[in-house]
Amino acid sequence: MNFNRIASGTRILASAALGILLAACPSPNETVTGRDFPNSQREIYSVNALAETVSVLDPVTLDFHADAFPTGKWPNALVPFEGKLYIVDSGDNAIRVVRESDFGVLALIRLGKNRNPWTMVIDPVLRKGYVSNFLAGTVTVIDLETDTIITEIPVGKGPEGGCWMDGRVYFGNTNLDGSSFGEGTVSVIDSSTDAVVGTISIQADGWTAGMPGGNPQSMIAVPSRNEIHVVLTGAYGEAEGDDGEIVILDASDPDPANLVVKDRLTVGGSPVIGPDSFDGTTGRTWLAGVGGIMTYIIPAAGAPAGDPALAPAIEHGSGDLFYSGSKEAFFAGACLDPGSARLFVADFNGDRLLVLDPETGNIVKSIRASDGPQQPVLVIDN
Repeated sequence: MNFNRIASGTRILASAALGILLAACPSPNETVTGRDFPNSQREIYSVNALAETVSVLDPVTLDFHADAFPTGKWPNALVPFEGKLYIVDSGDNAIRVVRESDFGVLALIRLGKNRNPWTMVIDPVLRKGYVSNFLAGTVTVIDLETDTIITEIPVGKGPEGGCWMDGRVYFGNTNLDGSSFGEGTVSVIDSSTDAVVGTISIQADGWTAGMPGGNPQSMIAVPSRNEIHVVLTGAYGEAEGDDGEIVILDASDPDPANLVVKDRLTVGGSPVIGPDSFDGTTGRTWLAGVGGIMTYIIPAAGAPAGDPALAPAIEHGSGDLFYSGSKEAFFAGACLDPGSARLFVADFNGDRLLVLDPETGNIVKSIRASDGPQQPVLVIDN
C-alpha cells in the first residue's frame, strides 16, 4: 500500500479491509481522567491516530502534554465548537464529544456500522455538524445543541474533507474503488435544507474514465474571494507520486449549479490542507505532505480578468519546499497560530510536533509527541 496517497491512511485502509464489523462502542467517561493542567486561552490540539489519544500544546510557552486524554478507535480528526471538542473516531463509527475545560465525555454519537467517518464540518450559523462517512458515501448531519443525529445524506463515493461557506457545505468525493481513484467530484449541500444541490467534477480537461482520479482529500473556504480551494492529493498507486494540485472553485454565483472551476495550480507532492493553514495577513497558505511542507499565496481580493498578480500562485512546490524533511517523512497537517507567530506541523512517521518560523521555515523546536500525530488545530477560548 502507498501510505502517502491516503492521508491518515492507516485507519482508513484498515477499516476498509475489515469492513468495520464492530461490536459496541466504548461508553462515555469510561477512561477519562480529567484535565490536570491549566486551560490556556489558546491551545493547539492534535489527535494521535496510533496512540488513540489527543495532545495539547500551549503555543506561547510550548508546554506540551503528549497524551492529554484518550479517544476512541482510530481517531481521524478533532473539531472544536463552543467549548466542546468533537473527535471523529473512524474505527468506532462514532463522534466523541469532549468538554474542553476538563476533558469529560459529554456524548458518544453513534453513526451506524460501516460508516468509517473521516472528518466533520461545522455550520456555525445553524449550529450543525456534517460528518463525511468514507465507506458509506454519505454525510451525517448532527444537531450541535443536542448532539443528536438529524439525518444522513447520500453524496459521492468515498467522501473525505470538506468546508462551509455562506450556508453551503462542500465535500470532496475521492471515488476510491479498491486501489485506484476514479473521477473526483465535490458535492454541495444546502445547510438550510440538508439536501445536495450540486455536484461538480474537479478533473482536468481531457480526463476520461479509467484514468487516475485527482483524490480531493481536503479543502478550505476563502470567503473574501468567494472561492473554495480543493486540494488534490493525487492518484493512488504511484510510489513517488508528484501530482498534487489545487483546484479553485468560483462560488460567487448564488445558484450552486453554476459552481465552476476557476483555476488550477500544480504544486506537486501529495498535499493536504488544514482548517488553520491560511495566514489572513500575508496570504501564505501551508500544505503538508510527504517529504515536506509546500506553500501558496492567496491574495486578499478577487483577481480581475487579465491581472494574474491578484490570482493565487504557488510559492514553494514539491521541487522547492518551504520546509524539507526526510524522503520517508509524512507531514500530516500544518496549523498557524497568529498570536504566537508560529507554525505547528505534525510529523506522523517521526512522532514529532514541529514548531516552525512561518516566515523562514526554520525549526524553532522539535517536540517529541505521541504515536502518529496528525492535523493540529488551533482552539481559542473567547
